[in-house]
Amino acid sequence: MVSKVEALYEKAMQLDEEERRQLIRLLADAGHCGESAAEIEREWNAEAVRRYQEYKDGKVEAIPADEVFRRMEDRCE
Repeated sequence: MVSKVEALYEKAMQLDEEERRQLIRLLADAGHCGESAAEIEREWNAEAVRRYQEYKDGKVEAIPADEVFRRMEDRCE
């Protein structure tokens, strides 16, 4: 049995690229549950600082941008 989410995904994949972008933005906005833009920005800044500290501490390894973009393109094909 196909779940509602899976059925919705199948329908979303029938949208053209711009329509999917719009849907992604709408879903992202819906996921903030009333948080203000300032709160969201503070959270993203805190996340960026945390990630940078992990990099500086040697806990994570950097990936060259061209590799990141290649991986993204591979996933979208």
